[in-house]
Amino acid sequence: MKFVKTKPVKKSNKPENNRLKYLLHKSIAKLEKQRSIEVLHASDMTKKDFCPARVAYMQEHEVEPHDEFISTSMRVTYDYGRFLEEAVVGYLGKATIGDWVCKRCNQLHTALGSKPSHCNLNIRPHKRDYDHGLKRCVSTDFTYSEPRWLDEETAISCGTDFFADLGGKPTLVELKSLKAPDFKTISRPRKEHLLRTNLYLHILKRSGTLEVNTDEAIVLYTCKGYGFADEFIANSDLKDTPFSPFKEFIVKREDNEEIDRIFADGLAIKKYLISHGPIPRKICSNKHCTQAKGCEVREICFA
Repeated sequence: MKFVKTKPVKKSNKPENNRLKYLLHKSIAKLEKQRSIEVLHASDMTKKDFCPARVAYMQEHEVEPHDEFISTSMRVTYDYGRFLEEAVVGYLGKATIGDWVCKRCNQLHTALGSKPSHCNLNIRPHKRDYDHGLKRCVSTDFTYSEPRWLDEETAISCGTDFFADLGGKPTLVELKSLKAPDFKTISRPRKEHLLRTNLYLHILKRSGTLEVNTDEAIVLYTCKGYGFADEFIANSDLKDTPFSPFKEFIVKREDNEEIDRIFADGLAIKKYLISHGPIPRKICSNKHCTQAKGCEVREICFA
């Protein structure tokens, strides 16, 4: 009997493309368009890599920002935050204050109040509505819409997570989530959360609104887990276990150098675009630095 030698079959390093995890990653990870550079978002201006000159040149020359690759892990992290905000807004019920969108007619209720009991807005032409002889929407189903605020002097705007009715004028609440170990040890707002919330309070004040509390806000942290023993809950009259997945910290509106710098940057961008004022502040020393290599207007900036 003669045996024929065969070469061993090499195992492929490629993942099986019929695995659920493979299909999820394939669907989620992708290039996504960044939000418009025409709006000065306060949340962007608190970042260390924010460049006023880049924004000014991009607006002047109508340059769109590069698409950004969002990995699966990052997209799920973003969505977790959005889902969590929707949940907390629902938990608070009538204590949640803001704008509301009717899910039936898609119209916005901008009264900055608690969730309406029913829509009652004039409906748009729709065969089903006319069949029933309806002239106003009767829906009771709404979704929360983040109110936006604008400082007209600098054109800096912000979208706020939500407001809570704690007695008096509605109080701004900025919602953040933390892993269990970080949540257990946190005893004050993180620096970046403190800066951003303080900036939002300044924008509220500068917008001229009289509807909400512009003196202080709350940073609410939620635990990505069960939570921990909580003395406040344990000593309250609540019928609940003595644990909590929430920690809240008061943030007061204060002036400081970082706040002054942000508003100065916004004003410099506006003046440059409207009256050809001085070029706003650059963060790159030359066009070969790491930040400049990915910049959309590098050649214009260092021409």
